Amino acid sequence: SHEAADLPACPELPDCADPDDPGLTGTTDCPKCSAGSETRGDNGFYIEHSNDVLMENCVSEGNARGYQILGGIGQDKQPAGAGIRLLQSLSIGDDRSAVLTTNSDGVGTRGLLVQDFVSLNSASTAIEIYDPDDMALRNVSVFGAGASGVRVVSADAADCAPAGCALSIERALVEGAADNGIRLEVEPDTWSIVESNAFGSGDQDFSYPGREAFDDDEGNARRNRAEAATLVGGVDECLVY
Repeated sequence: SHEAADLPACPELPDCADPDDPGLTGTTDCPKCSAGSETRGDNGFYIEHSNDVLMENCVSEGNARGYQILGGIGQDKQPAGAGIRLLQSLSIGDDRSAVLTTNSDGVGTRGLLVQDFVSLNSASTAIEIYDPDDMALRNVSVFGAGASGVRVVSADAADCAPAGCALSIERALVEGAADNGIRLEVEPDTWSIVESNAFGSGDQDFSYPGREAFDDDEGNARRNRAEAATLVGGVDECLVY
């Protein structure tokens, strides 16, 4: 994160053509404003148009988006975004810790895995999801999110596989989100929240269509809790349990 504001003239500077490709504007050959924040780095880590990417043991601090992962079209002109893994990584004080979405081509990721991921004190939503296509969140811990801890914003079947949008959340821990703990604004074609714990949320700890019980062993939400986790988050105690 650059920890400095954009140049004062930046909003007035027009995009200019790339000398090597006049059809492109706003490239690195031209003055360009921050896309997400005037005072933060736009992204700590940005993945687009790529397959089979491993991100492991990474840290983003103080950016507009800690990790932004999209699909896109690869160099072979085929849909990309398959086989991406974000493992054992950390977001500290980013505006949004992770944004997982489709790109401007309407192509999303396929089979994205986010595992052993920790978000601390995001200014807004910690993990924001659009059109999950066989996406899995495992062992994700979110503390002090400024809005929702985990939020599914859209699940457009047209942007997912022929089988539709699919998301699984396993063993998530969300503590003290200012809005909802785990929130599905829309319902993917296939989804599950299993063995997770959300508590201390400003609104509902679990919010999803249908409002089935979250703590029984039936339906999409199974064996979850909404209670303070011991040995987590206090003075001289562990943040991740």
